[in-house]
Amino acid sequence: MLEAFLHNVTGPVTVLAESTASYTVPDRFSDVVFVGSDGLLTGHGTAHRIALDSVKSLLANADSFSVVGADTIDGGYHRSAAATSWAIASFAAEQGVDTRILGFSWRPDVEVAIKRFARVALENGVRALVRDPVSYSRFQQDVNGGELVADTVFTLPSVVRADENISVPTAVLNLSGLVDSRSDLTRSYTMLVEGLVDRGMRVIVVPHVASAHSSDNIPMRKLAASLAGRHMSQVEFMDRLPAPRESVERAAGAAVTITGRMHLAILGLLGGCPPVVLGTQGKVSGLMSSIGHADWEISPGPGMHEQILHVVDEILADHKAVVHEVQGHVTSLAHLAAVNFDGLEMSGAPDA
Repeated sequence: MLEAFLHNVTGPVTVLAESTASYTVPDRFSDVVFVGSDGLLTGHGTAHRIALDSVKSLLANADSFSVVGADTIDGGYHRSAAATSWAIASFAAEQGVDTRILGFSWRPDVEVAIKRFARVALENGVRALVRDPVSYSRFQQDVNGGELVADTVFTLPSVVRADENISVPTAVLNLSGLVDSRSDLTRSYTMLVEGLVDRGMRVIVVPHVASAHSSDNIPMRKLAASLAGRHMSQVEFMDRLPAPRESVERAAGAAVTITGRMHLAILGLLGGCPPVVLGTQGKVSGLMSSIGHADWEISPGPGMHEQILHVVDEILADHKAVVHEVQGHVTSLAHLAAVNFDGLEMSGAPDA
């Protein structure tokens, strides 16, 4: 998401992050400064006040203030972080700064307090850019405002597929550490891999998130242990975190992406690769409805491998037509996603 922002905005750009060590950007984005804001969203007391003062100082010289809303702004992961994000955005808009919450999802059961923060922010001039039709409908009902866009990642460059050069169909498989933290699905993943191999497919198992609390490497290690060396000529484990562009290029040579990470599904779509996505919080449904395939969302649980393999069989049965359909949706979504950055293309003073 950060790379998508930098791809669309003419700097200089100041990035506020509680942990700046977690972010790297390609060398081509040279006019970017990272500012640590430890305690801003989840802190208390002195640390929080210091971080707030730092933000206020930056806003005094900013042309715009953009919050990466994504799947955090509705409080589903951290209530106080969401509330603080809305409050800071509201303050920035009151100061006359072009302020927006970039492409975000909205759960069906958002807390009343978060809804109230969002209403106040919109009243103060914050643009709320909702990234899918399902979330937009919920946000309209809860807050009565916002604009329908698409996820910012859809603005990253797509890649021309290489289907004519593919002799063995490949499945890109990602095991979400977040999903794994709620339920151990190693047995289902093992049976899924065996089912894909039985279909003559090559499987590349890739991580997408390596955070301390929900690293994808954890379920990957469990799967590797479960396979115990079987199918190693057809199954490859990638231990490093790929850059977004690398994920798109890999997808362009794959038949299907199977993942519990929505943004990996989007990167796959940019490579023209149909995704099968595990949904856990009612947010994936919006993405899947946007590409016309709500049936490609699977609820994680025992036996899910059978459902996933059924969808994979349907995709492979008419793969060329499915890919063509998906690419058409991606083109439309890229135009919608560009709305996130309206007016930010030629900023003068730093964007916060």
